[in-house]
Amino acid sequence: MGIDNFAIRLNKPSGVYYAGETLSGNVQFITTKPYNSDGVFIKYIGRADVNWTEGYKGNTDNRSGPGQEAAVPYEAYEVYIDKLELLYSPPDGRLTANKYSLPFSIKLPPHIPSSFTGSVGKIVYQVRADVHLSGIHTAASVTLPFTVLGVKDLKFDAHLHNPVAMSNNKTFSTMYHDKSLGAVSVWRKSKPIIAHLSINKQGFVSGEDILVSGVINNESDVDIKECELKLIETAQYRVGGGKTSEKITAYKSIQPAIDKESKAIWENVPITVPCIPPSGLDGCSIITNSYSVLIRIIPCGVHFALELSCDITIGTIPFQEETVSLPIPPPSEAEYAHLTTPEASKDGYDPAPPGFPSGYPAPLPKSLPPLPVPVPSRPLSLPPLPGSKVFKVTRNAQRSSESAQTEGSREKTPIPGALIVPSAYVYLRGVKLRGVNKPKSYQSIYKTSTNKRDEDDDKASYVSEYNNSPRSIRTFC
Repeated sequence: MGIDNFAIRLNKPSGVYYAGETLSGNVQFITTKPYNSDGVFIKYIGRADVNWTEGYKGNTDNRSGPGQEAAVPYEAYEVYIDKLELLYSPPDGRLTANKYSLPFSIKLPPHIPSSFTGSVGKIVYQVRADVHLSGIHTAASVTLPFTVLGVKDLKFDAHLHNPVAMSNNKTFSTMYHDKSLGAVSVWRKSKPIIAHLSINKQGFVSGEDILVSGVINNESDVDIKECELKLIETAQYRVGGGKTSEKITAYKSIQPAIDKESKAIWENVPITVPCIPPSGLDGCSIITNSYSVLIRIIPCGVHFALELSCDITIGTIPFQEETVSLPIPPPSEAEYAHLTTPEASKDGYDPAPPGFPSGYPAPLPKSLPPLPVPVPSRPLSLPPLPGSKVFKVTRNAQRSSESAQTEGSREKTPIPGALIVPSAYVYLRGVKLRGVNKPKSYQSIYKTSTNKRDEDDDKASYVSEYNNSPRSIRTFC
């Protein structure tokens, strides 16, 4: 056709991208002769498809005979990415004979599901490039699939870091000839096979090893042919009212045989997690998945296997590595020579800890002088507390000069434990200073010694405080 070496090259050779990551690359091709072209287009595709059939598949018409059931198809799909872009528009609508390398880039949506492939359903992502000739004819087309891994952080499930134990046992029925009864075969039950196994944790990411440890005690008279270790993925498909499932073996390994009346001890036998989608397939409503570890102890003969299994979770972000706090060595004498205080012990300081230079760090003295309590020169202007009532308490400004002089010469002797309140705002909760009797739970404990309790004085100064509740009253002086 005259277009050679048509290919899509991704910036990641592996072709694996996380949801929310930027997919980028180049579309490359060589034209051996000029073409009239509408341009080079690129399309990004991401979708899930499910398709299976239940019922009698041989009956193709609507007439079903006796005992036959018409086939019922189940189909569904979901679209996550469907975007078409013009990658290159040739000048004057003509592609010249040349070598082309056209860059492209797209940011993947952050909540799309992981890629998945099953027998009746799949989730696929592709990028396709087309070279269009003038009109509707497509000269060349190339499609490249890529893999998407949804983000699943294992740190949010703390219990996945805990190990899990599995136990099971099985007995066999064997036939033997009883000589006392002649040539008569008798069935008897053998001693059991007992397995106690465990895995190191319940959450893993691709590339990690699931470590299996434990003991398999074969007390029976039947040899164990082999032991299978499997990582099983269970896929479930849902379409309307129909659902189906399948099991997919993601990993399998074989352990050696175990003779009768003997035991095998496993210590950190690995099951390597391959590159598989995380558990749940978050973002897809028609396909879900889960994982489990399956251990099958297979005896010789026609006996059934002894099975042990446990569920695990596969994620994409592993647990954080635990940090170990190492002890800090004491500083050297030369490094902190400028901080030493040779006369520290004479001033009542504690001696330096063992291993530290004398006087490092400089300790505080055993006794400190009391700090002075600042007294504001004038009342603070602060807003009242929610639910409080504000009252302005002032001294009588209309006193006579003689009374004022007398008052000034008189020594103010406060009640023991009381506070002399100057002109200030006093915040009280649920208390009125005049006109309403105070509750019995309140006591008058503060007052100025210069004021008499005069019923005609509208400027009386009283401060009340709630019993045993210092937060029920706040005084700002």
